Amino acid sequence: MQNILCEKPKYILNPAFKQAVLQTGKFVYNGDEEFVPEMRLAAWRWSFPYARFSPKGIDFENLACWQDSYYTTDRDGDIVPMFLAIPCRKCALCRKRNAREWMFRAVAETQHSRTVPYFITLTYNNLHRPSDGVNKEDVQKFLKRLRQILAREHNFTEEIRYFAAAEYGSHTKLPHYHLILWNMPIAFGTMDVYKTVLQAWSVRKRVYNKLTHRFDWDYLGELGFVYCKPCTQGGIQYCMKYMRKESDIPKDCNPTFYLSSRRGGGLGYKWCLDHVLWFYQHPDVLTIEIVDKFTGERFSSFIPSYFRRKLYPCPSMLVRKEIRDTIQLVDYFLSLRACLWQLRLGMADKEVNVTRKYLHEKFPFYDFDTCVNRFPRFIMDNARQFSSCYKEDSLLVIENILDPMITMLNAFEFDTSFYKQLTSAKREHQMFVSQTMSTQPEVDINYLKYKVDSENVLAIYKETL
Repeated sequence: MQNILCEKPKYILNPAFKQAVLQTGKFVYNGDEEFVPEMRLAAWRWSFPYARFSPKGIDFENLACWQDSYYTTDRDGDIVPMFLAIPCRKCALCRKRNAREWMFRAVAETQHSRTVPYFITLTYNNLHRPSDGVNKEDVQKFLKRLRQILAREHNFTEEIRYFAAAEYGSHTKLPHYHLILWNMPIAFGTMDVYKTVLQAWSVRKRVYNKLTHRFDWDYLGELGFVYCKPCTQGGIQYCMKYMRKESDIPKDCNPTFYLSSRRGGGLGYKWCLDHVLWFYQHPDVLTIEIVDKFTGERFSSFIPSYFRRKLYPCPSMLVRKEIRDTIQLVDYFLSLRACLWQLRLGMADKEVNVTRKYLHEKFPFYDFDTCVNRFPRFIMDNARQFSSCYKEDSLLVIENILDPMITMLNAFEFDTSFYKQLTSAKREHQMFVSQTMSTQPEVDINYLKYKVDSENVLAIYKETL
């Protein structure tokens, strides 16, 4: 019995474990407390022994409570587990959770669609059936042709959002695709959508014209059959159920897949942005509910992982890559300058500390002594090489390198108040999640798996009927 809802969870090294060990110099491994000598700790800052703390070879299933046997503590005395259990994303329980998250995101996407979404099924005929089964390229080309037809023939330029799932037939094993399309033209009825989709699920064939003695593109060859229906009753659930099914892939055929819109954010991104402040004001909320504005159906789910990544991003995602790279370069050259002052003048560079303090206040998510703390030997070796190469001009060269980069960082506007609100909400949310997980009764995974398997069998019977 366990708390994580997964049949076969995976175990990884906790990203916070390394920093905690380097701070305190001690940890508990297999129930035994170990202290790290200062010389070895300095070597670990230079090259951390990840293999020494690998979860491979540890029998987690037979440990009564592995969290009490593998952990360390940070400066504040809080316990930092050595390993983290994460879902495998392949078992029946993980597939069910994943399908429910996608279902919630699909309904959230519907909230920003001016028209009812359409459920589409695309099949192949015998002439165009691919020998290797389902193919992502066929779906992508279909969507490209659909946008071109809407733009050229109907002057419709709004973005078509989509979700597509590929599967093989239960009995025939024939490849086909199920899609949900959002933002179709308002003036379109079901028959108009059907004709447009059928036209996009076709290819133009080069046919020789005897009159003009040349090849023309007049003949339109359909790839297969098309089914079209507005999502007024269960269309979204029907499409998402294929994410719960275990794939039965025919021999020598491609595995099943699913695709979704990512330009302008993934499915439900706009809905998530609309509720950012609400989530920050209610960090104790773990389960959310939404109502489909076209059908009136209610959907509830844990906060989808995609929403969590957008609501509580890691610090590196708060600024664009160009600024992140500049911050790290400034940190490196400030550390290099401090070492050169120590080597050449035998004293500390006070200006470096002032600059570090100023930049840390402007970008509070980054410590501008990270480079020298993590790679002291590397910085010292580079400082010696720099000094031997540029002699007396070494400090001047570094100043000329630093000046434009610091000017660039000064010109960049970073919202520190939003960052403080974000970190506070993230800390409270993580604390509430930890408290909830620790107070929850243990879950019988076998019982949950039995319930999921029963639901899948019942769904197959309903589909057959």
